[in-house]
Amino acid sequence: MDLSGKHFLVTGGSGSIGSALVNVLISLNCRVTVLDSSPFSTDHLDSTFINSLICDLTNDNSVTTNINSSIKRFGPLDGLINCVGLMRSCMLVNPILSGENRHSLTDWQQIIDVNLTSVFIVSRTVVQSMLNNRTKGVIVNVSSICSSGNPGQSAYSASKAGVEALTSVWSKELSPFGIRCACIAPGFVDSPSTSNALGDQYLDQWKSRVPLKRLASIDEIVSSIIFILSNDYFNGRTLAVDGGLVL
Repeated sequence: MDLSGKHFLVTGGSGSIGSALVNVLISLNCRVTVLDSSPFSTDHLDSTFINSLICDLTNDNSVTTNINSSIKRFGPLDGLINCVGLMRSCMLVNPILSGENRHSLTDWQQIIDVNLTSVFIVSRTVVQSMLNNRTKGVIVNVSSICSSGNPGQSAYSASKAGVEALTSVWSKELSPFGIRCACIAPGFVDSPSTSNALGDQYLDQWKSRVPLKRLASIDEIVSSIIFILSNDYFNGRTLAVDGGLVL
């Protein structure tokens, strides 16, 4: 796919990876719509290329309304990058803690809703639009190395495993219509969100286990997403960008 002039939708564009991706897409002459529950600053960008909308990504009506608004402004969508994500660490049952020592149902539901349900809702709406407009497009989902199971991350690991399963299903359903679906699974990324979720001491331990002895940079993750968008034969697979780390 020649990215120039294409219209891409990025969820979670206010996050570390999402915001970096938006900047790169605009530098490639793409039109970009950002859907996020948090404001995305467009002050440094040409307003003719960026459309930032506040959206509850877990609410079907909010997603539909905002996507219709983005299409009215920039035309049919050519691609979607589901970049929104929420990470929290919690043992299923932690015998060290006193009182409530179990993984809370509230945390479980919130992480599943943000990381998995939003991917379903947004992708369903975007695909319907692509089919209506007979657009050959692409969906890129963002998973994680933790999809294979990481201690202390029941909800996060389950949500990302679900994202990879959806990627496989959708590639089989949508390929006959010229719509690719693929996935990227980053390892541990050198970003504020990862540091806040896991803590610097925990990350240092993981860094020592990575064969390259460092965390991934945000730019390395973004360039991998751009590769998937650009390569018309990459489909139905999850691209691991983890520095060789195995959980």
